Amino acid sequence: MLAASLSSCVDTKKNQSDNAMGTVEPEATEVITYKAKELHLAQNVIENQETPSYKIDFEIAYAQEETELAQEINKTITSSVFHTDGLEAEQAIQHMADSIANEFTQDLREGYEPDEESFKNQYVFEWVMTGEPIEFPLPNVQGYTIRREVFQGGPHGSHDIFYLNIDRKTGKRVTASDVFVEGSIPEVVQLMKQKLLTDNQCETEEELQDKTGITLLGELFVENNFLLDTDGILFIFNPYEIAPYSSGTISIRLGFDVLKNYLKPDFQQFA
Repeated sequence: MLAASLSSCVDTKKNQSDNAMGTVEPEATEVITYKAKELHLAQNVIENQETPSYKIDFEIAYAQEETELAQEINKTITSSVFHTDGLEAEQAIQHMADSIANEFTQDLREGYEPDEESFKNQYVFEWVMTGEPIEFPLPNVQGYTIRREVFQGGPHGSHDIFYLNIDRKTGKRVTASDVFVEGSIPEVVQLMKQKLLTDNQCETEEELQDKTGITLLGELFVENNFLLDTDGILFIFNPYEIAPYSSGTISIRLGFDVLKNYLKPDFQQFA
């Protein structure tokens, strides 16, 4: 539930700027230069009190060129990071920052206990999100990493990592349906499971669960959180997706040679 607008708070420091992020030169397409668009908020929720308070930081890299390709890449980034269409980069960042700020303000006001001075660090909420390009791993595929770290009190914060794969010629996101032959996902999942068993020296899924916690909270799946690179495909599962927080971020790398029978022609060439 969202409540309490930013205008009701004090001690506001807001800054939005661009930072250089480097240049990526894809094969057979134009050069794309990336720079980070930043937004930083620091807010005290109660006037003249250090806590409760929150900090919100965004640093998301966007293509700088005015070309059609660069604009399409930026649409893909905005859509994937902020789950919205039709907004410019700055608008999307500001919209999400305001939503988080409103939610943080309400939660802090409702949950703050002024007598618990020894626990005042629990009342400093933080949200950090970064997005940056990866040096191109494959011809005509741009990798992109999104990282998010959030603390809202409690024994620990949360952290997630997401990957985008962007077609360098069209600027569109490369999805699982673009990479894998239709109907092949169950076989890919079995390969993932076997890789986990081998890597963790386990004979059965039950042993894997007991040893690592993997699949205690859910079965393996294939969606769009993967990275295409020179060696194959890296699949990522964030905490709580298939395993407890204590299991950390789970990564599974399958080589193109192993996946060859399940790849569409554009990707079989790398096997």
